[in-house]
Formats: sequence, structure tokens, C-alpha cells
Amino acid sequence: MEIDLEVDPPPDLAVEVDITSLSIPRLPIYAALGLPEVWRFDGERLEFLSLVAGEYGAVEQSLVLPGVRPDDLIMLLGQVSEMGETSWAKYVRRWMREKF
Repeated sequence: MEIDLEVDPPPDLAVEVDITSLSIPRLPIYAALGLPEVWRFDGERLEFLSLVAGEYGAVEQSLVLPGVRPDDLIMLLGQVSEMGETSWAKYVRRWMREKF
């Protein structure tokens, strides 16, 4: 599959899990592609970064999913170990409907 950025828009969001390597060196690539938002998770902390004037800066809530905060997602991820996959997926859908 080939992506043509003249025709295909960039994704709205990239999710980076910084456990074995840092995503910071990739941020300029994402910025050049015009990716509006990057979420970085290090196993404990989740950070939302938004592209403004060609640079990423931390924001308190997602611009792609307005109203969603890093703490919300940490809470949802914490529920996975307490529920089965199907129950957790239903819980997330219910949470999203109630929030939005």
C-alpha cells in the first residue's frame, strides 16, 4: 500500500508507546506530515501532544477526541485487567456514550 499525501490526508492521531524506545525523534516526521495529535505513553504516564506552528506541545485534552483527557484513558486502561475483553469493550462504549 502506498500513501500519496497529495491525495491521502495524514492520520488524525498517532499513538506511541515509549517502553523500549522514545518517540521524540519521530515527532519532527509527524510534524512534517501534518499529524495534528500524538499520544505518548511510557507505561505509567500518558501525554497528549498537539501540533501548533510546526511544533508539538502538551495539551490537557485531546483535540481529535474533544473532552478526552489522559487520565480518562489511564482509567479505562486500568479496567482491562479487571474485566474480560468483551466486558471491557462494552464498558468503554458505554463510557464514551455517557461522556459524549
